[in-house]
Amino acid sequence: MIVNFEQFYALQASKALNTPTSAISVSFTPDNKILVCVGHEVHYGDTYYLSLDSNDEAISASILRGVRQLLMSWIQILGEADDGELVYLPFDFADEYTKWIACQILGNEVSMVFGWAPVEGWSISPPEITALSRQVTSFNPSEPLTIQVFYRPRVLSLLRRSLALLNECVLSPE
Repeated sequence: MIVNFEQFYALQASKALNTPTSAISVSFTPDNKILVCVGHEVHYGDTYYLSLDSNDEAISASILRGVRQLLMSWIQILGEADDGELVYLPFDFADEYTKWIACQILGNEVSMVFGWAPVEGWSISPPEITALSRQVTSFNPSEPLTIQVFYRPRVLSLLRRSLALLNECVLSPE
């Protein structure tokens, strides 16, 4: 696959998806970090482990594939979560821990809190994220604790928009 990263960064800037003005957006930076904006909070995550499941030869293309899988998992997790359910969305995969967004579903609202858990990033494969999203134990919220509440259909719409933006930078298979 051919990825036009100049086009991606231009689209990202023009659509203002990497600013903390939207409920949520996901993209990645020129140095291959994942950029997660939720309300007024901005966090970065390591993408190295997201690229390991890919057969793509170019590391940037495999990272793109991993981020796309991650977003598709998030959309599935949030879309299928039941009222009252607590689910976790991973975004930073480090050697000794992972960073997550804890999401409490209450009707059409989702309360979101950033934090981390002692789950090694290398132990998570992108296809396993959906199953793991309900099994996180020892979640530690980031300090200071910030709880942000959003309209769940809007969050899902913005995640689909982030996914569409990533898909726009894929030009064609080689």
